[in-house]
Amino acid sequence: MEAFGRCGYWKAAPLAPFAYTGINCHEKPTDTTSASAVTPAGSSTPVPRAGGEPSYELSEGHHCHGTSITRWASGEDAGYGSDAYTDVAECNRVCDAHAECAGFLVGWGKCSYWKSGPLSPAAVKADIDCYQKPASRRRLASVTSSAVTARKHTVRLPLLSATMMSTAMWAGHNLSAPNCIDGLAGPPLATFCLSRLNDTSPWLSVQLAPAAAAVGVSHVLVHGRSDCCHNLLSPFEIWVAHAAGDPVANGGVACGPPVILPETATSGPFTVACAGHSGTHVTLRLPGTQRTLNIEDIEVFGQRDRESER
Repeated sequence: MEAFGRCGYWKAAPLAPFAYTGINCHEKPTDTTSASAVTPAGSSTPVPRAGGEPSYELSEGHHCHGTSITRWASGEDAGYGSDAYTDVAECNRVCDAHAECAGFLVGWGKCSYWKSGPLSPAAVKADIDCYQKPASRRRLASVTSSAVTARKHTVRLPLLSATMMSTAMWAGHNLSAPNCIDGLAGPPLATFCLSRLNDTSPWLSVQLAPAAAAVGVSHVLVHGRSDCCHNLLSPFEIWVAHAAGDPVANGGVACGPPVILPETATSGPFTVACAGHSGTHVTLRLPGTQRTLNIEDIEVFGQRDRESER
């Protein structure tokens, strides 16, 4: 079935099509029905291709997690999140052509959210699906990823300051942005920053030290509240920009699509890959209305090439 910008709603026979606005039904010709097997929608069981070769494992309503791929191992732009990729079959072929690709996320009318492994699909309250490459074709990806990682090492990047779109006023309590870069997360010493309640797309920007800005951001850790309020963080975005403030307005680069956490998520920390984007500021943004930004800490990391330090 084709609906909501994608065609991943697989159906087992017999089918009985009926009219429904905005949805199309694509039936396999009767003379090829036995050429491949189909599993019920929502299954994560591999769907065999004709000839017995396993196809991608579909997990409907699941986020893939894993690490976002913005550049292939060859250095070529991966077109992460590009509108050029809207057909799942085409995304299968693209992912197959790159050993580092372990699967992709389908959402927002496109399927170009490439992921390297390991993937750990988790159910989310969002209209997204995860497609995983079959295990038989993932081995080379693991070898390639390990070889690249071995040439680099991860460093925590120093942060100079932090600012928020707004700060909640609570008598006798400091809830300002600097609390979220003081390194105190988790009980019993955790501090936290808190925006006004029910803001529209509130943000928290942290400034990188000049030397750190030149390294580029590999990933960001977000520490949610450890004692309460776990539902406030999702969905959230991480951006890299050259100024503090709303990154949509100041020309920032998103590290990927909005992060949608499982219903069972607690305080994290939650890791967001940023693929080496360079800038002077990293911004946490909660898209939408009626949002409240309330976290304990944010950490920013980069990768230095071991060869360059010899």
